[in-house]
Amino acid sequence: MRFFSRQALCSLGFSMLLAACGGGDDGGGGSASADRPTARISASATTANAGDSVNFDGTASSAANGGALTYQWNVSRRPVGSVAGLANATAAQTGFQPDLPGSYGISLVVKNASAASNEVEVSLEVTNPNPVAVVVPELVQVLGTTVQLDASASLAPSGAQASDLRFSWTLEEKPAGSQAVLDKPREALPRFDADKEGLYRASVVVMHGDKVSQPAIVRVNINRVNSIPVADAGAAITNAVRGQRVQLNGGASRDADGDALQYHWRFAMGGKPYGSQAELADNHSATPNFVPDFAGTYRLQLRVYDGTALSEVSSVEVQVKKPAGAANTAPVALITRPFNKSFESERGVTLAPTGVYSQDVDADPLTREWTLLSAPDGFDRAANWTGVTFTGTHYGNYVVQLRVFDETEWSAPVTATYTIINGANRPPVARATVMGSASAIAAGSSVNLTAETSTDADGNRMTYAWTLRDRPAGSTATLSNATSMNASFVADKPGPYLFSLIVTDEHGVPSSDGISSYPAELMVMAKARNNPPIARMVPDQLYSQEQPLVIGRTGTQSGYGYDIWNTFDLSGHGYDPDGDSLTYLWTLSREPAGSQLKPPASGAFCSNTGSTTWPGAGTIALAEWLSQGLAQRSWTCSDRLGIAPSVAGSYQMQVAVSDGIAFAGPYSVTLHAVERKDYPSLLLEYVGPSGVSGDLSEQTHPTKQMQQLFPYASVQSASFPLWPYQFQGGVQTVVQQYRLTAYGGDYTIADLVGSAKDAGYALGFEGLSNNQVIRKGQTVDFKLWMQLPATLPSAEVLSAASAGMEWRFRIAEKAGWTFSHKPFIAPW
Repeated sequence: MRFFSRQALCSLGFSMLLAACGGGDDGGGGSASADRPTARISASATTANAGDSVNFDGTASSAANGGALTYQWNVSRRPVGSVAGLANATAAQTGFQPDLPGSYGISLVVKNASAASNEVEVSLEVTNPNPVAVVVPELVQVLGTTVQLDASASLAPSGAQASDLRFSWTLEEKPAGSQAVLDKPREALPRFDADKEGLYRASVVVMHGDKVSQPAIVRVNINRVNSIPVADAGAAITNAVRGQRVQLNGGASRDADGDALQYHWRFAMGGKPYGSQAELADNHSATPNFVPDFAGTYRLQLRVYDGTALSEVSSVEVQVKKPAGAANTAPVALITRPFNKSFESERGVTLAPTGVYSQDVDADPLTREWTLLSAPDGFDRAANWTGVTFTGTHYGNYVVQLRVFDETEWSAPVTATYTIINGANRPPVARATVMGSASAIAAGSSVNLTAETSTDADGNRMTYAWTLRDRPAGSTATLSNATSMNASFVADKPGPYLFSLIVTDEHGVPSSDGISSYPAELMVMAKARNNPPIARMVPDQLYSQEQPLVIGRTGTQSGYGYDIWNTFDLSGHGYDPDGDSLTYLWTLSREPAGSQLKPPASGAFCSNTGSTTWPGAGTIALAEWLSQGLAQRSWTCSDRLGIAPSVAGSYQMQVAVSDGIAFAGPYSVTLHAVERKDYPSLLLEYVGPSGVSGDLSEQTHPTKQMQQLFPYASVQSASFPLWPYQFQGGVQTVVQQYRLTAYGGDYTIADLVGSAKDAGYALGFEGLSNNQVIRKGQTVDFKLWMQLPATLPSAEVLSAASAGMEWRFRIAEKAGWTFSHKPFIAPW
């Protein structure tokens, strides 16, 4: 993935990401001086029904110096799916019409000429006497795809069951000539096929008994977006002969839109026998060729380009044999430096001399003979030389010899010197990126490449070697400053440009192995036309003020030993119609005073080293890598991000997505966190299938968040099934365990049932009963058990039966707070 910089976004005037660019205020609204104004809100109501109008008044706000005030209102929290907005966000008075039941926060900041107030908030609790139709109001899809409509998040009247809702969809508008029809208009999730470009408009009403919702409208915009071409490198070639031309054929490559294709062939990295100098001829045609100079295996790759999008790679393998009757050719021995190391090493390290790149033109199997020619005085050969590896127990030079045998002839011997030294030199790491953007750019642009994120663990000076390896057909592009950290070129034709980068430290150690030259690579797409990316901010769990994240340590990261904490997990859900790689800019735009982030328990941790994975020993220290990531408030590593709060309050996250030319977003979401003792409602936590002891906040479970939210619906997958061997016929077996803790009041368990569609199977709860009241301050652990027939059926029969099983209940005091767990028994 290639990254775009914060500076690039700022220079584009990306104002909604002001916090990421270093702007904005201090989170408290500005100066803390005596001139700071005070915001005050009065509301016409603090409770309402969905659809009612509520007025908010900020005219009681005051400025200490008597100056004029400006007003900034905000919907600071809302139920999932709500899109309701304020009538006027900058007036002294404003109106608000909540569209969904739940808890809302309306906040106000006032400013005078020199300072801003603290943000103040009032709560609005909204109920729904009638059902509410809930949909995603705007969809954008591609011509020829199936559109999935979704009203499954619709709400029953307060206190009623969502399972009793009925649905009525109507496809009210479609483009001229369209034959689209809804397949199941009386269900929550109907579909239709988008057969024409243009606007489709669907409406849905939901019904509960004799109560009917207001209609909800979904607008579906269907565009003719370019189809990504498909490369086909042809069938494997198994009968090629050394010295005879090999013809490749990518003629089966295709483009659904009928666009003309550019062909881009290349040998895969390491795709030639070591030592081969074979080169492709006509690599931009459908039928290139090459003359193999070694017997052995050649691997080639093809990508095709249709003027907008680049295909995925298609590969073909060519097996080459030596000519019949050809005389044997003596092999050539080669010693290369150890992988990811130099010929220097610290004392006490066991070294494995590397001879895998020794050559044989006939592709004969090679036998290697290693000899330790010399070592420092005092070196114990019997104890420390195995005939292949040695341990450098003494400082100084170790000279190793290699010969290889091809079953007919021995090669000439070669030697290499390994030096044991205190402070051994380590090779640098090359990283190539496009400066200021992602890897897609507009044709005709001047493009700057940078190696600025390349690193040397020893702090050595580095030199740079850029190479332009491929360019579009007809392009005359050349690299400028190819030996500098920052190189550049002009993308004079649309299509892919392929670059490689090797960095070398001041001791002459390159970032590749120095002989095979596997450098860092960078693909840059120059585009004649571009379709912008699509994205949507999606938290794995939407932590509201009613069900906030519980702050706390959840365990220890396996293998690394650092503490991990309960986490907000977020996904950017980005998609690019042209298949361009996407860059994500995540921004924590608002957080409580004194906030300090902790290592997340799940999701993607992102450090400003440009990686979601610690580079490992010999690069940056683990503690430093963690500290860098936790100090950031904008990140560009991944389409997923996990942040773990340590201070109670609200956290606003933003994400913007770029394909290098166009942006999607920023999209934002506000999430809430509290200390466990201050949890405002009924807390549900997953314990697991194997029991629990101690405080759940201290459980070691790095891959699963303990805290869960209502409504809770768990469906076991085939990846983590129940196994038939875990059960005994006629015996109750516990399969899952959970915990409920009442913080905000008393809560009643209602409609508790364990059900199975097949006779002979029983499901139930241990520790939880129907109509049980969990009193404020009380904790209840409960288990889900299953009892199978006395004579166990086959695994296939058990698996089929598990599809009809469910444990469920609801919380009587909370509309929509349901619990459901559906098991899966493996069919093997």
